[in-house]
Amino acid sequence: MGLTLNSQSEVEQFLIDNPSCIEIGGLVIDGSDIIDLSPLENIEIINGDLTIMNCSQLVSIAPITGVNVLSGDLTIENNQQLKSITGFNGLTNINSFRLVNNPTLESIQGFINVVVLFGRFDVVSNMTLSTVGIFENLEIVNGNFNISRNDEYNSIDGYNSLTSVDGFVFSNPKTKFISGFNALVNVRGGFSFQTIDSLLNFDGLQNLKQIDGSIVISESSSLKNLDGFRSLMSVSSLTIVRNAALENVEALSNVNSSAPFLIVRNNPKLKSLKGLQNLTLESAELIGISDNPELNICSIFPLCEFILNPSIGNLFLENNGANCNSQEAILSFCVSDTTLLNFEICEDEIVSIEDSIFNKSGKYFLNLTTCLGLDSILQINIEDSDNCEDCLFTESILGLHVLMLNGGKLTPRMALYVTP
Repeated sequence: MGLTLNSQSEVEQFLIDNPSCIEIGGLVIDGSDIIDLSPLENIEIINGDLTIMNCSQLVSIAPITGVNVLSGDLTIENNQQLKSITGFNGLTNINSFRLVNNPTLESIQGFINVVVLFGRFDVVSNMTLSTVGIFENLEIVNGNFNISRNDEYNSIDGYNSLTSVDGFVFSNPKTKFISGFNALVNVRGGFSFQTIDSLLNFDGLQNLKQIDGSIVISESSSLKNLDGFRSLMSVSSLTIVRNAALENVEALSNVNSSAPFLIVRNNPKLKSLKGLQNLTLESAELIGISDNPELNICSIFPLCEFILNPSIGNLFLENNGANCNSQEAILSFCVSDTTLLNFEICEDEIVSIEDSIFNKSGKYFLNLTTCLGLDSILQINIEDSDNCEDCLFTESILGLHVLMLNGGKLTPRMALYVTP
């Protein structure tokens, strides 16, 4: 059975009544006059939730951080004087972790042995929080991973063991760098970066390959490119809006999934859609490209195909550069001829063309552009080879570089000639 303590006198009475108690069913600490948790320091096992909230005079929760087993959620919320949190290193699993609206909290350390969160991870609205050194061995979050509205949070790092989460949400205005996510390869839900005025890059996400939900990048006024996403291959939908410094989206060139929605809006320095050429838009419900005044290169293959083969989806174009402001303008730079390249690859082999790298079978498209728009389209068909030997092939013709690598040995494989 759970225990609720609403005053300092109740906290002290608990020790008097239960001097040897180390295990309880659940614990809620909620009282404006609670200032000392030392009467609870013998508790080691909580078979339920641990909630510490609305304790407006509480400065430290150290006495309760020796808990070794917690089968439910851990919530620390709305504690007006709480300055720091250290401990909980005996825990290995938690359901959900919620650190919300602790306005004077400056740092949090610990939780070094937690490997799995069965629910959410929320660090939200802690206005002075600048240092987070927790969950360094966390591998899986079976819920949203949400770090948002922490006004002094200037970097996100320390999660080098994290491999997958259900959703990814960041919105901290002073965050400049995202690092420490080297093991993260899969986001099973949506991915959102919003209202991060100081963010310079996504370099810490360089191994992320798959986002099962939509990706939203908005109101990041210092962000110039998306280079941290060069390994990304699959997204559901893509929204890029109100990024004042964004110049290109070329880092998304390896994304080859079907996107029912594509929104590119209010990016005043964006000049080209090069990087989105491998998206599949033939079944898109909505494509909205608007209020990008310098955008003049839009004749990427999936958009040309969408215009030439109308589907049930809607295409909205407005207030872009002249070459991207109407279907007719875009089509004038689309070409009807596609150069076809066929490859067979072996395991651990890659095909590299310009800045794009392909390492699995499939059909891909690559746009070779000039300053005026689309010059030519390459369709690259890659199949798994039945005849694999150590080989490397490289050729450079008319600026086109093709590399096939397996085992590091140099042998000629095939001749490649591309007519401009």
